[in-house]
Amino acid sequence: MITGQKAIKGARQALFQSVDIAAAMRPLTKRRRQVFSAASIPASFAMLFRKNAPDRCTLELPQDIAAEEAAAPLVPPHAIERPIRPPSALSPSF
Repeated sequence: MITGQKAIKGARQALFQSVDIAAAMRPLTKRRRQVFSAASIPASFAMLFRKNAPDRCTLELPQDIAAEEAAAPLVPPHAIERPIRPPSALSPSF
């Protein structure tokens, strides 16, 4: 789940007016992560979804961070090792 949050950088309102979504989601999710810079967005997504794909997780993305442009490189795809059958599996054994 990706959740929103009000702007956190240079916010004129006091911090007590923002909702702590990570704490609110604690009983519902296995892992929560808050994003504090645009450069960390790709790594945050990769960490959450690679390690917790079948589980419930949430990523909190503030408005001002989501609007930033970042020159962060994309996380390269990781290699997938597929099981290979032994040659004896195709020969009849009777």
